[in-house]
Amino acid sequence: MCVPDVVLSDFPIGFSEVGGERFLQVYERVEAAIHGGQHFVTYSKNVKWETLVERYALRPSLVSVVHHAPNDLSSNVAVKGLSDEAASSKNYCMILFQRALKKSSNPSYSSAFLNGDAQFIFYASQFRPNKNMISLLRAYEYLLRNDFIRHKLILTGHAAGFPLVREFIRENHLENDVLCIHGLTVQELAACYKLADLAVNPSLSEGGCPFTFTEALSVATPVVMARIPVTEEVLVDETLQQMTFFNPYDWRDIASRIQWGILNRDELLAVQLKTYALLSRRNWTDVVNEHIDILDTISRDIN
Repeated sequence: MCVPDVVLSDFPIGFSEVGGERFLQVYERVEAAIHGGQHFVTYSKNVKWETLVERYALRPSLVSVVHHAPNDLSSNVAVKGLSDEAASSKNYCMILFQRALKKSSNPSYSSAFLNGDAQFIFYASQFRPNKNMISLLRAYEYLLRNDFIRHKLILTGHAAGFPLVREFIRENHLENDVLCIHGLTVQELAACYKLADLAVNPSLSEGGCPFTFTEALSVATPVVMARIPVTEEVLVDETLQQMTFFNPYDWRDIASRIQWGILNRDELLAVQLKTYALLSRRNWTDVVNEHIDILDTISRDIN
């Protein structure tokens, strides 16, 4: 059984407010499945030890950890065979970005917002209680109102289905600054990453190291992220951690790290690209083979 996480138990109040009885039923089914399982695989040591071993009292020998491989988005926006491939790729990204904006939560504004050179910060995620959206919005609103940045904030969640985000944007008059573009294609997602000045991920809890890091770096965009166990587990370089991580429970620290990342973009990118190169030595074939090895071991034990 694959158990990425049991995030419903980490944020029960938040999920009950958006899902009610439906999420309670899901949680009960997940717990029943874990109690009935015999062998488990997860994506991080943190989930293995903190969730499956400590919370559900599973024997450590029954839980295997298989880390993710990097998500490389570069092929989705690369243009080959032309005299200036870099310029052609950027033009293609602008076309994709303008198409993505038509899916915005504020179509009357974004339809006229055709400037492909617009500066923006990008967070690709669904809206869920563990994603820490309000802290990010508070940090962004502070930076914007105090004239520390002039960037838009582009999110990929569906604001209509998450009242807290929708109301924060409305109450703080951010409709033309925070754009929620829902239902992107992979190509549009890659273009948003590529054109962003900075990617950000404030999530409080993940099952494995958030894909934000490798997705952004694969198209040469730096990223700032929450300091949580799964990111520290994979991104171990101390210099990178100091430059990249912020305290996700302190919106002022989030704001400070975003501002620093924008002002020191090239320095941040240079350090992160070194780690991305190391992570890229692992691919999804390695992930598949490790799962097969686990299945082979289980099969031998049964026989």
